[in-house]
Amino acid sequence: MGTKAIDPQSIRNVTLIGDPTETTGLVDRVLRCYGSNRSGGQTTVHWPADGTNHTIRLTELSSRAPIATLERCIRVADSVITIVNAAATRTPRLETTLRVADDHQVARLCLIIGLDQPAADFERCVRTIADIRGASPVVLHDPANLPHQRIRSLTRIGDIVPVLCTPPPTTDDIAPLLDAIARYLPSPLDVCQPEHALDY
Repeated sequence: MGTKAIDPQSIRNVTLIGDPTETTGLVDRVLRCYGSNRSGGQTTVHWPADGTNHTIRLTELSSRAPIATLERCIRVADSVITIVNAAATRTPRLETTLRVADDHQVARLCLIIGLDQPAADFERCVRTIADIRGASPVVLHDPANLPHQRIRSLTRIGDIVPVLCTPPPTTDDIAPLLDAIARYLPSPLDVCQPEHALDY
């Protein structure tokens, strides 16, 4: 049987950056809910959004990796999602991750987890993101009612960082995250920085 062609505009290559337990936990939820497949360190999920079937490829990157590794991986990424634990008192690598992404004009999205924990502080997380040089955070409470094209354009050029929250562990409804990936993060055709081409 022939292989079905994939429209490059429908592809989203996303690097998940965070503590290994957090990135793996998120990928496991995607696998459990949407029957995705994992191969060679990459998880692929086919996701319909706004009338288009998207191919979302997720790659995990530990925030504990050496700074040089983080910088190189972010520099050649199409886009990144930084996982922020709302219950953590310190997020030493969050600033590094977002600054490197800003330096190399890599579109990024922040995902806040741990909001079900007693020490969770959502506002502190947003303030931390806002204090980092570069894009301004935009909290997406209800993505269905937001102007998708405008947000996507501003995310691609690095003016804003969409901020989403994961649902509590009692539910696996992460459809809003997959919708946000499809709607706001760039396809490979949108990524035209010379740094990306030179490092592949």
